[in-house]
Amino acid sequence: SASLNFIMTTNLSFTANFVDVQKPALSLTAPGPNQRWSNSVFQIAGEANDNVAVASVFYQFDGGSWTPAQTTNAWTNWTANVTLTTPGSNSISAYAEDTSGNVSPTNKVSFLFIPSATLNVQTNGNGGKTPVDNGKLLALGTNYTLTAAPSNNWLFSNWVASGGENFVSNNPVLKFTMQSNLW
Repeated sequence: SASLNFIMTTNLSFTANFVDVQKPALSLTAPGPNQRWSNSVFQIAGEANDNVAVASVFYQFDGGSWTPAQTTNAWTNWTANVTLTTPGSNSISAYAEDTSGNVSPTNKVSFLFIPSATLNVQTNGNGGKTPVDNGKLLALGTNYTLTAAPSNNWLFSNWVASGGENFVSNNPVLKFTMQSNLW
C-alpha cells in the first residue's frame, strides 16, 4: 500500500520502493511497409526509447529465432543485418526491453524481396531502343520488352544476347525474361 500507518518509536526508518512500469517504445524505420528490396543483404533499422533506459532490442526475421540487434548510441538507433533468400513477401518483427524488465509491444513490418540484376544493353550503329533500361535493376524472372528503332538511313539487323542466355533475333521487338548476367 502506498499509505503507511505507524506509531513512532526510537530509531524507526522506512524505505519507499518504486518500480518502473512504463514499457519502452520501439519503431522500425527500415524496411518500410511493402517496400521492394532487390539486394540479398539488407540492414534493418529502428529506434527505441524509454523513460529510464533501454537494455536491449531483439528482432526476428521471417518467423525465425529472436536475435539481439546492435546499437552505437544506447538504443536510440539500432540496426541488424539480414540476408534475404526467399523471393516475395518477408517480415521483420522487433521489440525492446528496458532495464526494469518491461517489454515494448512487438512491431512487425512486411516487405518484398525482388531478386534483381542489372540489364546491359548496347547498340551498334545509329538507332535507339525503348525503354531505356540500360544499367537499371530489373526483377529476375520477370518478362520485359525492348523495341529497337533505327535512325534515318539505317536498318535494324538483329538483337544478340549473351551471358545468361545466348540467342539472335531479327525481330525489332524483343521479349525476354530477365536473368542474371544477361547481355
